[in-house]
Amino acid sequence: MAPYDADFEDDSVASLRCRMITQADLDAAKSAIKAQRNLPKMPDHLSVLRCIEHYWFNLLRQPSRTRARAGRDAVLHILQKESTHAARRVRNLALESQRTGDVNESGQGRHAKRNRIIDIEFVRADCTAMLDDRRRTSVRQFHEWLNQHLEHHGSQMVTERTSRKSLTIDLGFRRHSRKKGVYYDGHDREDVQQYLHDMYIPALEWVDSRCRKYDGDTMEVEFQRENISLPEIRKFFHDESIFYTDDAEKHYYARDGDQVLRKKSLSRCLHVSDMISEDCGFLDLQKALSSSGYEQLQRAGTLPANTKSRGIIRPGKNADGWWDHEQLVDQVIHFMDLFEIAYPGEIVCLFFDCSTNHAAFAKDALVVNRMNINPGGKQSVMRDAPFVHKCRGICHLTSKYTCLR
Repeated sequence: MAPYDADFEDDSVASLRCRMITQADLDAAKSAIKAQRNLPKMPDHLSVLRCIEHYWFNLLRQPSRTRARAGRDAVLHILQKESTHAARRVRNLALESQRTGDVNESGQGRHAKRNRIIDIEFVRADCTAMLDDRRRTSVRQFHEWLNQHLEHHGSQMVTERTSRKSLTIDLGFRRHSRKKGVYYDGHDREDVQQYLHDMYIPALEWVDSRCRKYDGDTMEVEFQRENISLPEIRKFFHDESIFYTDDAEKHYYARDGDQVLRKKSLSRCLHVSDMISEDCGFLDLQKALSSSGYEQLQRAGTLPANTKSRGIIRPGKNADGWWDHEQLVDQVIHFMDLFEIAYPGEIVCLFFDCSTNHAAFAKDALVVNRMNINPGGKQSVMRDAPFVHKCRGICHLTSKYTCLR
Protein backbone atom coordinates (compact mmCIF):
# COMPACT_ATOMS: atom_id res chain seq x y z
CA MET A 1 0.00 0.00 0.00
CA ALA A 2 1.11 3.54 -0.66
CA PRO A 3 1.90 5.51 2.49
CA TYR A 4 -0.74 7.97 3.72
CA ASP A 5 -0.01 11.62 3.03
CA ALA A 6 -1.16 13.70 5.99
CA ASP A 7 -0.51 17.01 4.15
CA PHE A 8 -2.72 16.10 1.24
CA GLU A 9 -6.45 15.79 1.82
CA ASP A 10 -9.01 16.47 -0.92
CA ASP A 11 -11.75 14.61 -2.80
CA SER A 12 -9.43 13.18 -5.44
CA VAL A 13 -7.09 11.71 -2.86
CA ALA A 14 -9.89 10.45 -0.62
CA SER A 15 -10.82 7.88 -3.26
CA LEU A 16 -7.23 6.90 -4.07
CA ARG A 17 -5.20 6.98 -0.85
CA CYS A 18 -6.25 3.40 0.00
CA ARG A 19 -5.52 2.09 -3.47
CA MET A 20 -2.49 -0.03 -4.34
CA ILE A 21 0.03 1.68 -6.64
CA THR A 22 1.34 -1.01 -8.99
CA GLN A 23 4.00 -0.98 -11.66
CA ALA A 24 1.28 -0.96 -14.32
CA ASP A 25 -0.14 2.27 -12.92
CA LEU A 26 3.28 3.87 -13.00
CA ASP A 27 3.89 2.71 -16.57
CA ALA A 28 0.51 4.08 -17.68
CA ALA A 29 1.21 7.43 -16.04
CA LYS A 30 4.68 7.62 -17.55
CA SER A 31 3.34 6.77 -21.01
CA ALA A 32 0.71 9.51 -20.66
CA ILE A 33 3.40 11.96 -19.65
CA LYS A 34 5.58 10.97 -22.59
CA ALA A 35 2.64 11.40 -24.96
CA GLN A 36 2.04 14.86 -23.54
CA ARG A 37 5.70 15.81 -23.86
CA ASN A 38 5.66 15.05 -27.60
CA LEU A 39 3.05 17.79 -28.12
CA PRO A 40 4.08 21.47 -28.52
CA LYS A 41 3.67 22.84 -25.00
CA MET A 42 4.77 25.89 -23.11
CA PRO A 43 8.08 25.62 -21.20
CA ASP A 44 6.25 25.89 -17.87
CA HIS A 45 4.07 22.93 -18.77
CA LEU A 46 7.13 20.88 -19.74
CA SER A 47 8.62 21.63 -16.33
CA VAL A 48 5.40 20.45 -14.71
CA LEU A 49 5.53 17.20 -16.69
CA ARG A 50 9.12 16.66 -15.61
CA CYS A 51 8.11 17.26 -11.98
CA ILE A 52 5.32 14.66 -12.29
CA GLU A 53 7.68 12.15 -13.83
CA HIS A 54 10.23 12.73 -11.10
CA TYR A 55 7.46 12.46 -8.49
CA TRP A 56 6.46 8.96 -9.71
CA PHE A 57 10.10 7.99 -9.91
CA ASN A 58 10.62 8.96 -6.25
CA LEU A 59 7.62 6.89 -5.14
CA LEU A 60 8.74 3.88 -7.18
CA ARG A 61 12.34 4.05 -5.99
CA GLN A 62 11.48 4.60 -2.33
CA PRO A 63 7.98 3.28 -1.54
CA SER A 64 8.39 4.30 2.09
CA ARG A 65 8.68 7.97 1.15
CA THR A 66 5.52 10.02 1.73
CA ARG A 67 3.78 11.70 -1.16
CA ALA A 68 4.33 15.14 0.33
CA ARG A 69 8.07 14.55 0.57
CA ALA A 70 8.19 13.06 -2.93
CA GLY A 71 6.42 16.15 -4.31
CA ARG A 72 8.76 18.52 -2.51
CA ASP A 73 11.82 16.61 -3.73
CA ALA A 74 10.52 16.69 -7.30
CA VAL A 75 9.93 20.44 -7.20
CA LEU A 76 13.32 21.05 -5.61
CA HIS A 77 15.09 18.87 -8.20
CA ILE A 78 13.36 20.23 -11.31
CA LEU A 79 12.43 23.83 -10.41
CA GLN A 80 15.36 24.43 -8.04
CA LYS A 81 13.15 25.94 -5.31
CA GLU A 82 11.14 24.93 -2.27
CA SER A 83 7.41 25.53 -2.64
CA THR A 84 4.65 23.75 -0.73
CA HIS A 85 2.05 25.01 -3.18
CA ALA A 86 3.99 23.72 -6.21
CA ALA A 87 4.48 20.33 -4.52
CA ARG A 88 0.76 20.07 -3.81
CA ARG A 89 0.01 21.00 -7.43
CA VAL A 90 2.37 18.30 -8.68
CA ARG A 91 0.67 15.66 -6.49
CA ASN A 92 -2.77 16.68 -7.79
CA LEU A 93 -1.65 16.47 -11.42
CA ALA A 94 0.06 13.12 -10.80
CA LEU A 95 -3.15 11.64 -9.38
CA GLU A 96 -5.07 13.14 -12.32
CA SER A 97 -2.71 11.50 -14.79
CA GLN A 98 -3.08 8.20 -12.95
CA ARG A 99 -6.87 8.44 -13.10
CA THR A 100 -7.45 9.85 -16.62
CA GLY A 101 -4.18 9.12 -18.41
CA ASP A 102 -3.78 12.81 -19.34
CA VAL A 103 -2.41 16.00 -17.79
CA ASN A 104 -4.37 19.18 -18.45
CA GLU A 105 -2.27 22.18 -19.33
CA SER A 106 -2.71 25.27 -17.15
CA GLY A 107 -4.76 28.11 -18.60
CA GLN A 108 -2.94 30.79 -16.60
CA GLY A 109 -2.25 33.89 -18.68
CA ARG A 110 -4.50 32.83 -21.55
CA HIS A 111 -7.29 35.29 -20.88
CA ALA A 112 -8.36 37.85 -23.43
CA LYS A 113 -5.87 40.71 -23.66
CA ARG A 114 -7.24 44.28 -23.71
CA ASN A 115 -5.62 47.62 -24.37
CA ARG A 116 -5.75 50.07 -21.51
CA ILE A 117 -7.83 53.20 -21.83
CA ILE A 118 -4.86 55.43 -21.08
CA ASP A 119 -2.91 53.86 -23.97
CA ILE A 120 -5.39 55.28 -26.48
CA GLU A 121 -3.66 58.23 -28.10
CA PHE A 122 -6.46 60.80 -27.96
CA VAL A 123 -7.36 59.87 -24.35
CA ARG A 124 -3.78 60.36 -23.13
CA ALA A 125 -3.47 63.64 -25.04
CA ASP A 126 -6.73 65.00 -23.60
CA CYS A 127 -5.78 63.91 -20.05
CA THR A 128 -2.37 65.58 -20.37
CA ALA A 129 -3.91 68.82 -21.65
CA MET A 130 -6.49 68.89 -18.85
CA LEU A 131 -3.91 68.25 -16.13
CA ASP A 132 -1.55 70.87 -17.56
CA ASP A 133 -4.31 73.47 -17.22
CA ARG A 134 -5.29 72.51 -13.67
CA ARG A 135 -1.75 71.79 -12.39
CA ARG A 136 -3.24 69.84 -9.46
CA THR A 137 -6.25 67.59 -8.98
CA SER A 138 -7.63 64.75 -6.89
CA VAL A 139 -8.37 61.15 -7.82
CA ARG A 140 -12.11 61.74 -7.56
CA GLN A 141 -12.02 64.83 -9.78
CA PHE A 142 -9.88 63.08 -12.37
CA HIS A 143 -12.11 59.99 -12.25
CA GLU A 144 -15.29 62.03 -12.82
CA TRP A 145 -13.71 64.01 -15.65
CA LEU A 146 -12.32 60.87 -17.32
CA ASN A 147 -15.66 59.05 -17.25
CA GLN A 148 -17.47 62.08 -18.67
CA HIS A 149 -14.84 62.33 -21.39
CA LEU A 150 -15.08 58.62 -22.24
CA GLU A 151 -18.87 58.69 -22.21
CA HIS A 152 -18.80 61.62 -24.64
CA HIS A 153 -16.68 59.55 -27.05
CA GLY A 154 -18.81 56.44 -26.60
CA SER A 155 -16.14 54.45 -24.73
CA GLN A 156 -16.62 52.25 -21.70
CA MET A 157 -16.17 53.98 -18.34
CA VAL A 158 -13.46 52.96 -15.88
CA THR A 159 -13.32 52.46 -12.12
CA GLU A 160 -11.77 54.85 -9.63
CA ARG A 161 -8.92 52.41 -9.04
CA THR A 162 -8.05 52.45 -12.74
CA SER A 163 -8.17 56.24 -12.73
CA ARG A 164 -5.78 56.39 -9.76
CA LYS A 165 -3.29 54.05 -11.45
CA SER A 166 -3.46 56.04 -14.69
CA LEU A 167 -2.93 59.30 -12.79
CA THR A 168 0.04 58.12 -10.72
CA ILE A 169 1.80 55.53 -12.88
CA ASP A 170 1.16 56.70 -16.45
CA LEU A 171 0.79 60.47 -16.08
CA GLY A 172 3.46 61.01 -13.41
CA PHE A 173 1.36 62.60 -10.64
CA ARG A 174 2.15 61.96 -6.98
CA ARG A 175 0.12 62.40 -3.85
CA HIS A 176 1.12 65.44 -1.78
CA SER A 177 -0.06 66.77 1.56
CA ARG A 178 -1.22 70.36 1.88
CA LYS A 179 1.45 72.29 3.75
CA LYS A 180 2.30 75.88 4.41
CA GLY A 181 4.18 77.59 1.63
CA VAL A 182 7.93 78.01 1.88
CA TYR A 183 9.32 81.39 0.88
CA TYR A 184 12.65 81.27 -0.93
CA ASP A 185 14.27 84.68 -0.63
CA GLY A 186 17.39 83.81 -2.60
CA HIS A 187 19.84 84.41 0.25
CA ASP A 188 22.02 81.53 -0.99
CA ARG A 189 22.61 83.12 -4.38
CA GLU A 190 26.20 83.89 -5.24
CA ASP A 191 25.68 87.63 -5.78
CA VAL A 192 23.72 87.95 -2.52
CA GLN A 193 26.44 86.17 -0.56
CA GLN A 194 29.08 88.35 -2.16
CA TYR A 195 27.20 91.53 -1.20
CA LEU A 196 26.69 90.16 2.33
CA HIS A 197 30.38 89.48 2.98
CA ASP A 198 31.91 92.34 0.98
CA MET A 199 29.63 95.23 1.92
CA TYR A 200 26.91 94.55 4.48
CA ILE A 201 28.91 92.79 7.20
CA PRO A 202 31.88 95.23 7.05
CA ALA A 203 29.47 98.19 7.23
CA LEU A 204 27.65 96.62 10.18
CA GLU A 205 30.95 96.02 12.00
CA TRP A 206 31.92 99.66 11.42
CA VAL A 207 28.59 100.79 12.90
CA ASP A 208 29.01 98.45 15.90
CA SER A 209 32.41 99.98 16.66
CA ARG A 210 30.66 103.30 17.34
CA CYS A 211 27.76 101.91 19.39
CA ARG A 212 27.38 101.11 23.05
CA LYS A 213 27.55 97.46 23.95
CA TYR A 214 25.82 95.60 26.72
CA ASP A 215 26.46 92.26 28.30
CA GLY A 216 24.34 90.01 30.46
CA ASP A 217 20.67 89.17 30.52
CA THR A 218 19.75 92.32 32.45
CA MET A 219 21.58 94.59 29.95
CA GLU A 220 23.05 96.59 32.82
CA VAL A 221 26.79 96.13 32.17
CA GLU A 222 27.96 98.66 29.62
CA PHE A 223 31.17 98.53 27.59
CA GLN A 224 32.81 101.59 26.14
CA ARG A 225 32.60 101.91 22.38
CA GLU A 226 35.77 101.53 20.36
CA ASN A 227 35.85 104.83 18.42
CA ILE A 228 35.51 107.45 21.14
CA SER A 229 36.66 110.32 18.93
CA LEU A 230 33.74 109.91 16.51
CA PRO A 231 30.09 110.72 17.33
CA GLU A 232 28.09 107.89 18.85
CA ILE A 233 25.70 105.90 16.67
CA ARG A 234 22.46 104.49 18.01
CA LYS A 235 20.84 101.55 16.23
CA PHE A 236 17.06 101.48 15.90
CA PHE A 237 15.14 98.59 14.38
CA HIS A 238 11.79 99.10 12.69
CA ASP A 239 8.98 96.57 12.82
CA GLU A 240 5.23 96.34 12.35
CA SER A 241 2.47 94.27 13.89
CA ILE A 242 -1.31 93.82 13.84
CA PHE A 243 -3.44 93.84 16.99
CA TYR A 244 -7.16 93.08 17.21
CA THR A 245 -9.22 95.31 19.47
CA ASP A 246 -11.79 92.61 20.36
CA ASP A 247 -14.50 95.26 20.49
CA ALA A 248 -17.27 92.99 19.22
CA GLU A 249 -19.95 92.83 21.91
CA LYS A 250 -20.89 89.30 22.94
CA HIS A 251 -24.16 90.28 24.66
CA TYR A 252 -27.01 92.52 23.59
CA TYR A 253 -30.58 93.45 24.59
CA ALA A 254 -33.48 92.71 22.28
CA ARG A 255 -37.09 91.54 22.29
CA ASP A 256 -37.92 87.88 22.22
CA GLY A 257 -37.62 86.52 18.73
CA ASP A 258 -35.10 89.13 17.56
CA GLN A 259 -31.65 87.71 16.90
CA VAL A 260 -28.47 89.45 15.85
CA LEU A 261 -25.82 87.24 14.30
CA ARG A 262 -22.29 87.68 15.53
CA LYS A 263 -19.69 88.70 12.96
CA LYS A 264 -17.27 86.00 11.87
CA SER A 265 -14.34 88.40 11.66
CA LEU A 266 -11.92 89.07 14.51
CA SER A 267 -13.33 92.58 15.02
CA ARG A 268 -11.42 95.75 14.21
CA CYS A 269 -7.64 95.61 13.93
CA LEU A 270 -4.92 98.17 14.64
CA HIS A 271 -1.67 98.42 12.70
CA VAL A 272 1.23 99.47 14.93
CA SER A 273 4.59 100.61 13.54
CA ASP A 274 7.51 101.67 15.71
CA MET A 275 11.31 101.73 16.14
CA ILE A 276 13.08 100.06 19.05
CA SER A 277 16.65 100.25 20.34
CA GLU A 278 18.59 98.31 22.95
CA ASP A 279 19.59 101.60 24.58
CA CYS A 280 16.22 103.18 25.32
CA GLY A 281 13.59 100.84 23.94
CA PHE A 282 10.84 102.69 22.05
CA LEU A 283 11.66 106.34 21.46
CA ASP A 284 9.61 108.58 23.79
CA LEU A 285 10.69 112.12 24.70
CA GLN A 286 9.09 111.89 28.12
CA LYS A 287 11.42 108.98 28.98
CA ALA A 288 14.48 110.06 26.99
CA LEU A 289 14.64 113.60 28.40
CA SER A 290 15.06 114.66 31.97
CA SER A 291 12.11 116.21 33.78
CA SER A 292 13.69 119.70 33.64
CA GLY A 293 14.48 119.42 29.93
CA TYR A 294 10.96 118.18 29.17
CA GLU A 295 9.40 121.10 31.12
CA GLN A 296 11.72 123.57 29.38
CA LEU A 297 10.48 122.41 25.96
CA GLN A 298 6.91 122.74 27.14
CA ARG A 299 7.44 126.32 28.32
CA ALA A 300 9.25 127.23 25.10
CA GLY A 301 6.45 125.74 22.98
CA THR A 302 8.85 123.56 20.96
CA LEU A 303 7.61 120.25 22.31
CA PRO A 304 6.00 118.20 19.53
CA ALA A 305 2.34 117.29 19.91
CA ASN A 306 3.21 113.60 19.57
CA THR A 307 6.20 112.74 21.74
CA LYS A 308 6.29 109.09 20.67
CA SER A 309 7.64 107.64 17.45
CA ARG A 310 4.90 105.03 17.35
CA GLY A 311 2.41 105.14 14.48
CA ILE A 312 -1.04 103.56 14.85
CA ILE A 313 -3.63 103.34 12.08
CA ARG A 314 -6.88 101.50 11.51
CA PRO A 315 -6.28 99.71 8.20
CA GLY A 316 -9.18 99.42 5.84
CA LYS A 317 -10.78 100.97 2.79
CA ASN A 318 -13.25 102.96 4.86
CA ALA A 319 -10.77 103.72 7.68
CA ASP A 320 -7.20 105.05 7.52
CA GLY A 321 -6.31 103.22 4.35
CA TRP A 322 -3.56 100.66 4.04
CA TRP A 323 -0.01 100.93 5.33
CA ASP A 324 2.27 102.03 2.50
CA HIS A 325 5.60 103.72 1.88
CA GLU A 326 4.17 107.24 2.18
CA GLN A 327 3.03 106.65 5.75
CA LEU A 328 6.39 105.03 6.53
CA VAL A 329 8.27 108.08 5.21
CA ASP A 330 6.11 110.38 7.34
CA GLN A 331 6.84 108.25 10.40
CA VAL A 332 10.60 108.28 9.72
CA ILE A 333 10.57 112.10 9.38
CA HIS A 334 8.72 112.38 12.69
CA PHE A 335 11.18 109.94 14.27
CA MET A 336 14.18 111.99 13.10
CA ASP A 337 12.69 115.15 14.63
CA LEU A 338 12.26 113.38 17.97
CA PHE A 339 15.75 111.86 17.81
CA GLU A 340 17.41 115.25 17.25
CA ILE A 341 15.63 116.56 20.35
CA ALA A 342 16.42 113.53 22.52
CA TYR A 343 20.01 112.88 21.40
CA PRO A 344 21.50 116.04 19.86
CA GLY A 345 24.80 115.59 18.06
CA GLU A 346 24.44 111.82 17.76
CA ILE A 347 23.81 109.69 14.67
CA VAL A 348 21.02 107.17 14.19
CA CYS A 349 21.21 104.03 12.06
CA LEU A 350 17.80 102.62 11.08
CA PHE A 351 17.26 98.98 10.07
CA PHE A 352 14.25 97.95 7.96
CA ASP A 353 13.12 94.59 6.69
CA CYS A 354 12.46 93.84 3.02
CA SER A 355 8.71 94.40 3.06
CA THR A 356 6.88 95.11 -0.19
CA ASN A 357 5.16 98.04 1.54
CA HIS A 358 8.53 99.77 1.80
CA ALA A 359 9.10 99.74 -1.97
CA ALA A 360 8.17 102.91 -3.84
CA PHE A 361 8.24 104.34 -7.34
CA ALA A 362 8.63 107.95 -8.31
CA LYS A 363 5.36 109.79 -8.81
CA ASP A 364 5.99 110.20 -12.54
CA ALA A 365 7.45 106.72 -13.07
CA LEU A 366 6.06 104.40 -15.73
CA VAL A 367 4.06 101.88 -13.69
CA VAL A 368 1.71 99.54 -15.50
CA ASN A 369 -1.14 99.61 -12.99
CA ARG A 370 -1.08 103.42 -13.01
CA MET A 371 -1.35 103.83 -16.76
CA ASN A 372 -4.68 105.07 -18.07
CA ILE A 373 -6.53 104.08 -21.17
CA ASN A 374 -8.53 107.31 -21.13
CA PRO A 375 -7.37 110.84 -20.22
CA GLY A 376 -7.15 111.64 -16.53
CA GLY A 377 -7.20 109.04 -13.81
CA LYS A 378 -4.46 108.08 -11.39
CA GLN A 379 -1.51 109.34 -13.41
CA SER A 380 -2.45 111.71 -16.16
CA VAL A 381 1.07 113.08 -16.69
CA MET A 382 4.01 110.71 -17.01
CA ARG A 383 7.62 111.42 -17.83
CA ASP A 384 9.23 110.47 -21.12
CA ALA A 385 11.01 107.12 -21.18
CA PRO A 386 13.66 107.02 -23.92
CA PHE A 387 14.61 103.61 -25.24
CA VAL A 388 18.35 103.10 -25.72
CA HIS A 389 19.77 100.27 -27.78
CA LYS A 390 21.95 97.77 -25.98
CA CYS A 391 25.62 98.60 -26.10
CA ARG A 392 26.83 95.13 -25.15
CA GLY A 393 25.55 91.63 -25.65
CA ILE A 394 25.62 90.66 -21.96
CA CYS A 395 25.20 93.29 -19.25
CA HIS A 396 23.58 93.09 -15.82
CA LEU A 397 22.18 96.59 -16.28
CA THR A 398 20.15 95.73 -19.36
CA SER A 399 16.77 94.23 -20.00
CA LYS A 400 15.93 92.35 -23.18
CA TYR A 401 15.77 95.42 -25.43
CA THR A 402 16.85 98.49 -23.43
CA CYS A 403 19.81 99.73 -21.43
CA LEU A 404 19.48 100.98 -17.86
CA ARG A 405 22.62 103.10 -17.87
